[in-house]
Amino acid sequence: MRIGLFGGSFDPVHLGHLIAAEAAREQAGLDRVLFMPACVPPHKQSTRLASAADRLTMLELAVGGNDAFEVSAAEIDRGGVSYTVETVEWLHRERPRDTLLLLLGPDALAEFPRWHRPERIVELAELLPVERDILDDVASAADASLAELLGEAPLGRLIERRVRSTAIGIRSTELRADIAAGRSIRYRVPAAVKAFIHSHGLYRPE
Repeated sequence: MRIGLFGGSFDPVHLGHLIAAEAAREQAGLDRVLFMPACVPPHKQSTRLASAADRLTMLELAVGGNDAFEVSAAEIDRGGVSYTVETVEWLHRERPRDTLLLLLGPDALAEFPRWHRPERIVELAELLPVERDILDDVASAADASLAELLGEAPLGRLIERRVRSTAIGIRSTELRADIAAGRSIRYRVPAAVKAFIHSHGLYRPE
């Protein structure tokens, strides 16, 4: 099976995440997209997130009814800082016959050479860049450090097989700010996620 790995804080998950995942599933011929909410994202160690349990529940609500989407609690169960290399190594052991593809937006792709043990990640998983039409440009994120890590030819092939997703300019930071200010988030998150956020009082000022 071809498994797409979609990591992040998902704080909260929104329609932009789902649209990108569906575009990747279709364009890259994925059998499954595995959403993996981080316990503590390495770049957000000082950021206060909704609880791991709440973020996991929101993801499960968001992907319900789509048999090609699956949510994994592996990083949350492992605890601590969620390093992608540890997740990929675990998945490689659990699914040795599957092909793993790591979904990365342009910002993540640009930072990838500075991730924890990126050379090990690319031994075990293919990188799958995802760009939003008009808003993103994967090619501009492919700098010299990424070329040095992957090689010029593999980097060129990486850019060629990038996934193009419909441009939906939704950001979790903006959703949290709008919720805190009492503004509507309708039509930007799945209805079940919106209901969960409001029923549990998430992202409200203390």
